[in-house]
Amino acid sequence: MLNDNIDHDVGTLTQGMRFQTKEQLLDALNRYHITNHCTYKTTHSNTTRLRVQCVQQLCPWKCQAILRTRDQVWEIRKVEGVHTCATQLITQDHRHLGSRIISQHVRQMVESDPSTPIATIISSIQTSMGYNTTYRKAWLAKQQAIEDVYGNWEQSYNRLPCLLQAMQTYLPEFVYKLKTSPITDGDDVLQNQQHFRRVFWTFKPCIDGFSFCKPIVQVDGTFLYGRYRGTLLVAVAQDGRNNIFPIAFAIVEGETAEAWFFFLKNLRTHVTPQQNLCLMSDRHNSISVAFNRPSSGWTQGNCVQVCCIRHIAQNFTKRFKNTTLKKDLINMGKLLHVNMSFSFFWLSIIHTQY
Repeated sequence: MLNDNIDHDVGTLTQGMRFQTKEQLLDALNRYHITNHCTYKTTHSNTTRLRVQCVQQLCPWKCQAILRTRDQVWEIRKVEGVHTCATQLITQDHRHLGSRIISQHVRQMVESDPSTPIATIISSIQTSMGYNTTYRKAWLAKQQAIEDVYGNWEQSYNRLPCLLQAMQTYLPEFVYKLKTSPITDGDDVLQNQQHFRRVFWTFKPCIDGFSFCKPIVQVDGTFLYGRYRGTLLVAVAQDGRNNIFPIAFAIVEGETAEAWFFFLKNLRTHVTPQQNLCLMSDRHNSISVAFNRPSSGWTQGNCVQVCCIRHIAQNFTKRFKNTTLKKDLINMGKLLHVNMSFSFFWLSIIHTQY
């Protein structure tokens, strides 16, 4: 019977044990030596044979394994001697405690909470195995565990169209717009293969809920971190109690004019078709360019674009380093009485320069 799961009996390694792959065999060797606080070195390794022995010359322990070609399984054929070099000094890292072993150990932990801190993983390894692993090794193990549970980056992007279609099928009036580009090999276009570029999505509760919010739409973007970089664009509104209400999302290649146009046009078409709306943003020039394009839909219906006073105040503070003036600037932006011309005059100058 094959050892499909090598998590049991990790403290033993006996003649006749079988494994589906050479990697599983090596995992068993590593776990055995981690548990017994000793180590080994490989004296011979190829596609059909593996021989290892203790790193200490005076220790008699040796192990041999072969690939049984008829069954295509790896079998331990011989285990000689016992380790006489084991030590209870286990305060440092183990040479065979690799990221693969750690990823198998923390898989359930990562599956329950993908945001598990690296420090928690290091502490878990120290508690269960008695070794202090490095931050890098623990980080690599967490990435491997996430990939084992959720798939790798390529698989995730390949599943995106199916995921969006499933959401549209099972979520009433779920809206998404996926934009891709063809993959070319020289002058040839590869069939049934596309590059991901942008995706916009929103939900029916977001669309319905905006009708009961203030007529102000706030948009902003933030960088994504991972193997494939990009930008998450978000549009939010406020309800009558000033609670933040998200209404639309998009993942794009960056805060370019085309990316913002893609987002704002779909936002206007599917979520915010009302008249007399106010679009609030930072002073990113691409947003203004996208907003003012006639085909964006925002130039109709008496919609206006304004800049967030918070972003202006941040730029002001970087220049003048004066918190008192910053408060005065914010107060000018909040003035509502009739003598506003002076404040608007100075705000226009600040808006232009900063």
